[in-house]
Amino acid sequence: MKNLIFVDCEATGPCPGKGELTEFGAVDFASRQTFHGVLFESRPNPDNPAHSEITGRAFDPVQVFTDFERWLLSVTNGRCIFVSDNPAYDFQWINYGFHHTIGRNPFGLQADASATAGVLVSTPRRRRPHSLVR
Repeated sequence: MKNLIFVDCEATGPCPGKGELTEFGAVDFASRQTFHGVLFESRPNPDNPAHSEITGRAFDPVQVFTDFERWLLSVTNGRCIFVSDNPAYDFQWINYGFHHTIGRNPFGLQADASATAGVLVSTPRRRRPHSLVR
């Protein structure tokens, strides 16, 4: 189970163009090392906790995604496998963020939904990832 990176995104809307990615967390499955990318200070929206509400300053997205790519390369051998409990939602934000800021995505062109199922089935219950870095 090398190079599996679990990712969770928080955003103000349903997709890029209709909201802003406020923050995301990533966990390298093998080492349990984490990365927390913050683009806006935020909190859950009280009217719709599934979305975030921007509460403070913005951070440089180029720096955040450059640091994320650097972290990914430090915990993998260069081939990163994106895993999420909702890959369609989370991958769109990360893919857009990487391409918009640094012009490439180290995860490639797709999330791996099959990797998610395999990890959850083969991971003992007490060690199953319940939530990512927030």
